[in-house]
Amino acid sequence: MDSSKVQQVLNWPQPNYIKALQSFLGFANFYCHFIKDYFKQITALTSLIERDSRFIFNEEAHGQFQLLKEAFTTTPILYHCDPSLQTIVETDASEYALGVVLSQVNDLESIPFHLIVSSFSQMSSSIKFMKRNSLA
Repeated sequence: MDSSKVQQVLNWPQPNYIKALQSFLGFANFYCHFIKDYFKQITALTSLIERDSRFIFNEEAHGQFQLLKEAFTTTPILYHCDPSLQTIVETDASEYALGVVLSQVNDLESIPFHLIVSSFSQMSSSIKFMKRNSLA
């Protein structure tokens, strides 16, 4: 993302109603594959847009909003896959989401070339932890 867009994100005002938060999350979702633990970082924000919930932007939501904005300045750099190098697959699952990092070792450094993240819907949040790790 170019620096002018990063600056716009950093200057994004705190949402004070649901549509404003949905707009910000829609923008952020486009870049979710570049933000580590994205779905863990937005739990307080997404709870504000759930049906039958009150929109109260508390300290936790404010903290997640600020951290998410800052994540746009520190996102990992993804490299091109080199077919001559061995590929490493790392998986992780939590109560909220699963993640996969595809990386390769070059000069003793692990370099990511693809990130996959997916949140568990409310329906699938009842999946037991072991099944989530297997799914990842």
